[in-house]
Amino acid sequence: MNLSPGAPDMMSDPGPQEGGRPRSLAAFPAFVGLSGDSGAPWQLFPSPDGTGLLRSDRRDGTGVYLNLCRHRGFPIVDDGADCPARLVCPYHGWRYDRDGRVLGEAWERATDTVGERPGLVRARLTELGACRFGSVSGGSLAPGLAAELDAWFGLLAPDAMRRMAVRRYFVRSDWTCWVENFLECYHCAGNHPELSQVEGHIPAAAANDIPTMAAIYERARAAARRLGMAPPERVLMEPDHPVPGFVDISCLSARGFATRDARAAGPSILAAGTHSDLFVYGAVGPFCHFTIYSDYFFIKSVSLGGQPSGRPGVTVTCHWYAHESLDPERHAGNIVWLWDNTIRQDIRLVERLHRGRATGHAAEPIFIDHEYQSGRFHRWLTDGEGAELARR
Repeated sequence: MNLSPGAPDMMSDPGPQEGGRPRSLAAFPAFVGLSGDSGAPWQLFPSPDGTGLLRSDRRDGTGVYLNLCRHRGFPIVDDGADCPARLVCPYHGWRYDRDGRVLGEAWERATDTVGERPGLVRARLTELGACRFGSVSGGSLAPGLAAELDAWFGLLAPDAMRRMAVRRYFVRSDWTCWVENFLECYHCAGNHPELSQVEGHIPAAAANDIPTMAAIYERARAAARRLGMAPPERVLMEPDHPVPGFVDISCLSARGFATRDARAAGPSILAAGTHSDLFVYGAVGPFCHFTIYSDYFFIKSVSLGGQPSGRPGVTVTCHWYAHESLDPERHAGNIVWLWDNTIRQDIRLVERLHRGRATGHAAEPIFIDHEYQSGRFHRWLTDGEGAELARR
């Protein structure tokens, strides 16, 4: 697990002081790819506050910057657009190299001040196993949770993986409704038929079948031990920490793999090189959610903005990774099947939930035992460390 301090000198630091309450969504980690990602000179990843983070193809992986021109704070790459090979701000033409330094101006005006101009603002970078996360400032995961995520993401073999698909979804809701929905599966049996087929604990929980649920978790524990991993301990959101998250495990159902045809998407993406019915899921802060299967890795990021016609809401950006030998054109449909359907179903639920909450007539929400994660998140928002963000 590696940390880089970053240098947010372009503006006053909008995040928390170390150990303090987060005052801005910019404090939370955003997924910026795998350690083995390469190819494109620049890639744009969403960040919770909607600014976006640019990752260059620097070999050491530290080239992660705010998507804001140093000149006027103009977003260099438009949200959802492909990154160009050369990074040029479309407003006044400032050009940047992969180290974030100003090269000059696209219109080649004579100037002798280029070398004196400050470059792009470097993001704070956190490396957890095979995954990299960036943030503008401040916030950090609890040390125990960071160590566990580092170990579980360390199961992946990034050099044997490639990105299979990227999809963006628009949700007419505030971010709190989306995160709250993700954190409970009380609704899953009645609303997610594909997910209920794949994850056997969902119908078992709906039927309150405690013996089956215990057997599934014991299978997961045994599968984890075969991979050299101890069962996770940070399985609950932490309302008393500025950047809450969790990690947990379960097992696939007898149906087979989490693909449309129920077969393995391709060779294993685990460093062990073997397939497993174990899957690992969790949250790296409230805005970044993931699931690791032995044949593919799925991670989604929540960010403000990005809506067509300026509509209020959030954007959910999803990345799927699988073995490098697979052809995205041939295999992506089989891989994205589960989570594409699940997210579309969740969008309908969350937008309807938001409409109900927005009336102002909804009473204080009730969280039952099955919704322990959502309840802890709600506590984080109301009287915990996230209280200052509840209305953002």
